[in-house]
Amino acid sequence: MKHIKRKASRYRGDKYANLSKPIIAFLLFSLTFIPRVLIAPYTSHGYNVNVFKVWIQRILADGFNFYIQPTQDMLAPDPSWGHDPSFCEYPPIYIYFLWIAGKIYEQLNPQGDNPYLLVLLIKLPMIISESILTVLIFSIVSRKKNLISGVFAAVMYAMEPFCFFCEGVGAYAEGMTALFGIISLYMVMEQHYCMAALFFGLSMMVKPVAFIYFFSLLIFMHRDVKPILIKVLTFAITPMAIISMPFLIIDPWDYVSAMLWGGFHNLGRRMPAGVIWINPSFWCFIRYISSRDIYEAIAPSQALFYAIVTGWLWLQMIKRGLNKEKSNVWFAGFAFVFTMMMFLPAAHEKWIYPAYPLLAISAFLSPSERIKRFSLWAFLVLTITYFQFIFAPIGSVHYHFKSTEILPPLEKRLHAMNAVSRWLYEWLYSTCKILAIFTGQPFEILYVLTNVIVFIKLCSIIRKSKFNAQARLESFQYLPPEKRSNFLWFSSIKEVEGEVDNNLKVLQLSIKNVKEVSLKLEELTKMLKSGEISESIYETLLDELDGVLSSSVEEIFRIRENLELLRARARVEWAKEKIGMEDLLRRGSSAYVLSAYEKSVTGEFHSKLPMSRWQKIIDRIDGALSSLTLEEELSIIEKYLSIVKWGGHPEELKVNEATKQICQQHLNVLSEKWFSIRRDKIKRIMDLEIEASQLRNEVREVEARFMVGEYDRNIYDVRMSQLQGSLRNIEKEISEIRNYINDIDQKIFRITELLKEG
Repeated sequence: MKHIKRKASRYRGDKYANLSKPIIAFLLFSLTFIPRVLIAPYTSHGYNVNVFKVWIQRILADGFNFYIQPTQDMLAPDPSWGHDPSFCEYPPIYIYFLWIAGKIYEQLNPQGDNPYLLVLLIKLPMIISESILTVLIFSIVSRKKNLISGVFAAVMYAMEPFCFFCEGVGAYAEGMTALFGIISLYMVMEQHYCMAALFFGLSMMVKPVAFIYFFSLLIFMHRDVKPILIKVLTFAITPMAIISMPFLIIDPWDYVSAMLWGGFHNLGRRMPAGVIWINPSFWCFIRYISSRDIYEAIAPSQALFYAIVTGWLWLQMIKRGLNKEKSNVWFAGFAFVFTMMMFLPAAHEKWIYPAYPLLAISAFLSPSERIKRFSLWAFLVLTITYFQFIFAPIGSVHYHFKSTEILPPLEKRLHAMNAVSRWLYEWLYSTCKILAIFTGQPFEILYVLTNVIVFIKLCSIIRKSKFNAQARLESFQYLPPEKRSNFLWFSSIKEVEGEVDNNLKVLQLSIKNVKEVSLKLEELTKMLKSGEISESIYETLLDELDGVLSSSVEEIFRIRENLELLRARARVEWAKEKIGMEDLLRRGSSAYVLSAYEKSVTGEFHSKLPMSRWQKIIDRIDGALSSLTLEEELSIIEKYLSIVKWGGHPEELKVNEATKQICQQHLNVLSEKWFSIRRDKIKRIMDLEIEASQLRNEVREVEARFMVGEYDRNIYDVRMSQLQGSLRNIEKEISEIRNYINDIDQKIFRITELLKEG
């Protein structure tokens, strides 16, 4: 009886797993939210919070006349640190949240004498954004990997001290930008490009620094987005227009001026001067090791150097083929964020914020073990370097925990705290004062040098990536052979279903692309032959279409292999579950099992059994694998081989062999399939020829009977019409089958010759 109960509980496993996810998500949200809310009212970056307070007062008083033009001192050549608090360079989304915070503050505290509540309300949108981002990381990683990995990734981010201090202590307003940016990259990974553009637009409406996500979006979208480019641009621009609309209607010039001159104030004046915030960047390293005159001489060229490094990074990712695997979008996103922090002059230290959630996801979802290890290592190293460089210096510690621009002196503050907040405050304060020992020189130069080493390692990882352009066909292998056993045998039904869903989406898109490109190639050839286009234009368009076709065909091969692996896994699991069910019913009564789930829902119970779900997976994969006819599959291989440029360099020879081996293996499978089909076709021809011979004999017999007068003209005409019609149909079918056989034989022969030529 215990054995039966254990078996029955297995069938409820997925149901309990589904129930546990919301609980885990709630716990992770609380893990992020509660500590930050406990400390938020009593700490702050005094300057930031004071600026936000002024903005609240102005948005409540002036409404949509909130934005003003910059003051003269902001346009002066001297890049001073701050500016008039009345001036706002933030786009409207966070301003809307400040308006809500102001309204709530007025309702809860009409006297306006509660600074703790005001600081909490200012920070609350930031803290909620961080908490949602924690749940989002858990959801993404657990869906693509497993539950445990999702929890680890989310906890890494939730407990990361730099992120904690940015929003919970300092009020830097970076979490909301990162939230929309991460959602945008996730939509790219899921190939929902319009939604990716929409969330990118939203992130830009929180802070313009979100432009850094554009590089990753473009690299991973550019091949697929061309047919829907206008639609994608519309989705990106629409949220910006809607969110800005009230301010554009009321006072467009002030709004546009604030956006433009705010950027000029923050970056434009400081970049040529090589201003460095509290940022352990490459330029900080150069300033340490060079004289002041040398640094000032190279400062104007720093922006150009950043553009060159970013361009090089872009080209390397495309050349190495990292964008061919959508799961690399997290690593690529981090690479561009970190490059900005290292080389963009006047980059603010808080802009490193999105690196941490990106690395937390990349450490679990990257298809490369090397990138996974690097992501985890970089997460830990950058946590130390940035926190120690920015938040741990004793002056920064005192300022964040004791500043009085908004909050009262420390004694009053401690008296106002509850017991838990006071304990957390004192623990964080004392811990930071201990960490302050490891700041100043020589530690600062050590942290800066460490960041430079991390960037060098990042470049090395990209250059050594196995997704390189010269080994494009290696990307067919979704996982290396030595890792496939783990993939095959340690996944739940839900994970396999999710993997099948993702692969089917990519397969359908790739097949659609191949068919569309094939039609375009045919039309292009017709245009050349008719003289509508010149040969040079033909070659240019042909190269572009060949690139799209090649990429799509490679994707089809890779996805087919993934699906075949998943199908094999599903077949084995189906057989195992079938044996388990038979054993369950044999050892106990079937009535007992059904009573556990209620007989009234027998159909629903059966449909949710693992055995039934595995069968559905098998059926879906079979349907996908048979979606292309034999002729279409051979045509795809032939077209691919005809456009592949075989390399002649020694390092390319090995790749050429791997390419030919993959194509040859696929051809062998199709040839075996064709052998069986061909035999049936030939048998069909023989049967049809026998039928045709019988019909010819009947025709001669009818003619003979008509000649001797046995049939009159009417009967003769009717019989001859019937027989000759049937004979023509049979002869036509025979001809079509023979042509089909010849066509397939010729395709196989041409593919074989192309493989020999390669």
